[in-house]
Amino acid sequence: MITPTRVLAAAASLAILASACGVAPVASSPPPPSVASAVATASVPASPALTGPAAVAVRYFDLVNRGDASGVATLFTDDAVFIGAAPCEVTTFCKGTAAIAKRVEAAAAGHSKLTLVGTPLVAGTLVFLRWEVRSDPVQRAGLERRLVVGNVVVLGDKIGVFAAQDDLSDAQTLKFGTAQQQAQASASPASSGAKTDPAAVVQRYIDALNRGDATAAAVFADTAVNISGSCTSKAPCKTPADILKQIQTSIAGHWKVTLGDPLVAGNVVQFRPEVRNDAVTAAGVGSIRAFDTWTIAGDKAVGHIALFDLSDAQTLKFFQAQK
Repeated sequence: MITPTRVLAAAASLAILASACGVAPVASSPPPPSVASAVATASVPASPALTGPAAVAVRYFDLVNRGDASGVATLFTDDAVFIGAAPCEVTTFCKGTAAIAKRVEAAAAGHSKLTLVGTPLVAGTLVFLRWEVRSDPVQRAGLERRLVVGNVVVLGDKIGVFAAQDDLSDAQTLKFGTAQQQAQASASPASSGAKTDPAAVVQRYIDALNRGDATAAAVFADTAVNISGSCTSKAPCKTPADILKQIQTSIAGHWKVTLGDPLVAGNVVQFRPEVRNDAVTAAGVGSIRAFDTWTIAGDKAVGHIALFDLSDAQTLKFFQAQK
């Protein structure tokens, strides 16, 4: 079995990935509650009850759907980390049950309902999930739902890490993300002015990384938060020195990254890259993939998170090989 230490060690051997996947039509207007309920019910697959780490991971959905913030203390470890929607975003990640309970309260206030999509994929203690979110903000945007992907690290009967990001390859989710970014820009006039292409900023970083140039670190702002590879959810990189160290580790591991097409929602850009390096080759795998999301301010990255895509057969094989 892959121990929690092994999962984090495997993540540490892979640094600085990129992301996206999924596609659904855009709804022109929010359906009536009765229709939305019917759609939600129809989307739940008829499958056997989940067991093991997958069963623990999806218990979070039950908490949110009940609006039960008090249940966080029994589901998450005392030092658990949660990354996802506000107030627990990449740059403001939540640590500890009290902070995570605030996220559940925020979800309940927005009448969020979560529905699992497909079957969770498990490699040791790492669980990959995909789910739909129906909520007041989504309906106000004129949409039916948004699609989210997540990595969950399960430790016994509790969650140690819950990291999630919107899947911008889904048409409705991309539209929602764009609307959210536009609303934030309108509320912050100081952020207006000359705009930089977010994808170009990330490409500049990848180009430097691929040629083994540690000046790739200059892409990150001094206050950036990086959650990928050796900058794990348990120990995010929050200083230029930590980020530089991670990049140097990646260069030593002979990283080669192919980004693929960008998906842009305002100042957020997401890729689903192919990554090749020494660790991947040693596992007998051609490449691995991730959902990789960057938040850009001006010409600098202020937030970066990579989620391993276990729905990709080679990526699942890689993590299953970590003994």
